Amino acid sequence: MKNIDKLAQMFKDRENRDHIGMTTGEVIAVSPLRISYGQSVILESRHLVISKTFYNSHAEKGDKVMMMPDNELKKWYVIDTVVSM
Repeated sequence: MKNIDKLAQMFKDRENRDHIGMTTGEVIAVSPLRISYGQSVILESRHLVISKTFYNSHAEKGDKVMMMPDNELKKWYVIDTVVSM
């Protein structure tokens, strides 16, 4: 089972009707793009929809990103990199 399917199954198994809103992830690879979410989910480029802002930011491994999934947790919209103050 793929990571994205594992995440969807975890929510289904819990019968969690709440949705995931805006959240953060971490870039773990740039080419191809891979972003970690939580402890065990790896989102690969085929699961990601990248904003123009993020695309032009030249993200690097270790960058934190702001993202939000669709209702089925199949596509994740990556909005931009973020920093902690």
